[in-house]
Amino acid sequence: MRELFSVFGRNRTTAFGAVLVFASGTMFILLVGVDIAGLFENPYTNLIVYVAVPFLLFLGLVIVPIGAINHRRYVRKHGDEKVEQYFRFDFNEPKMRHRGWFFAGWTMLFGAIMATAAYKGNHHMESAAFCGETCHTVMQPEYTAYLRSPHARVPCVDCHIGPGLPWLLRQKFTGLRQTIHTLTNTYERPIASPVKDLRPAREVCEVCHWPNRFYGDRTQLIYTYAEDEANTPELTRLMLHVGHHAAESTGIHSHVAKQIWYAAKDPKRMEMSWLYERRPNGDVVTWAPEGTTLPANAGPNMKGTRLMDCVDCHNRSAHRFDSFDKLVDDALTRGDLKLDLPWTKKLAMEAVPKIEKPISFAEQRSILAKLNEIPKEYQARYPDIYKARATDVKNATATLVQLFLGTAFPAMKVYPDMQADLKTHDGCLRCHGALVAMSGPKKGETLSDDCELCHSEPQTIEGAAARPR
Repeated sequence: MRELFSVFGRNRTTAFGAVLVFASGTMFILLVGVDIAGLFENPYTNLIVYVAVPFLLFLGLVIVPIGAINHRRYVRKHGDEKVEQYFRFDFNEPKMRHRGWFFAGWTMLFGAIMATAAYKGNHHMESAAFCGETCHTVMQPEYTAYLRSPHARVPCVDCHIGPGLPWLLRQKFTGLRQTIHTLTNTYERPIASPVKDLRPAREVCEVCHWPNRFYGDRTQLIYTYAEDEANTPELTRLMLHVGHHAAESTGIHSHVAKQIWYAAKDPKRMEMSWLYERRPNGDVVTWAPEGTTLPANAGPNMKGTRLMDCVDCHNRSAHRFDSFDKLVDDALTRGDLKLDLPWTKKLAMEAVPKIEKPISFAEQRSILAKLNEIPKEYQARYPDIYKARATDVKNATATLVQLFLGTAFPAMKVYPDMQADLKTHDGCLRCHGALVAMSGPKKGETLSDDCELCHSEPQTIEGAAARPR
């Protein structure tokens, strides 16, 4: 090895760099072979193969010339041996030719390794598994909610990282800061919401959800189940007045047809300071809580204002922290829990209290113990049911345990419904019924809070007619 790198200088630093290069290069080739064979299942393996090992290779390539340069400086200072000039290439010499071919071959190989690592490493770091599982404790609540959301097949980066180099660099620098917080254990618990500096929703949501193609009324079905022997279903049906992206639009999407800027009093945007509305016909109306004195420059150009977009209502479209009650209802509707297994809902809700604040690990273990006792409850209280359907009872218990583990996360202080779902009345009543027109053709009027602006009067059906189909 010393002879091989004598062109750079005879020293331990260069030799160490060379060993690091060849060891990491060989390791990379072997690990890629194992990855291609499909023998890796752990989410951390790709991070090791395509990020950590190539980094060691790159580090070795940096160390080799550093050692050579330092060695030459030492030799010239102390005169221990004759120092050859830099860049003296004479390919008439067999020794030089051999070195040239050797370095050319290894340069091509290392180039291929680094290119492969860059491509595969970037691909891995843009995967949902990397976002959700690599920083397991930090992102576990968001990743769990994401996996049961309608957007579970949409890669995280499609919403959180934009196309092109500027967005890539911006998010990588953000990721570096987040990595430092993770390593130093200084990250927020829970992660603050709403997340600042998200890409504009019209660049994200409207790639798939084009407002011009959403119009008219849509039926909304909401299934809930009673805590009785038959898990009696109840169906609430209403018509959502979706509206559309057009002048004179009515309904929910009239918020998209208009241009609305607002300033909020709090970081969660739950209380409005004022709202500036520019309608498709050119009318401008400024809204604010009664008695408010508007700033002179209240409008789109004022610092700190936000243009209302999709996520001002659809704020939990991929990361909803639903209650255990709702998750059980959804599981009964989907069939993950058997609706014809008596007392399922009752025993589930007896085991899990309503959670309205962060819970400790001890409280989590206590609730899990109660859930795992459900088969014994069946045996004690409903022995005939357990005798006939023991397997269904055990499967239901396992499902309920998994549902509960997706509701409360002690390490991150996350609990059900901790984030307001602005698709509900919580979002509407921030403005409707709370703001008064301060200017424009409706000056002095209160912004209507009539629920039928968005949906019809709900209709309720119970019993057999309400069973999911």
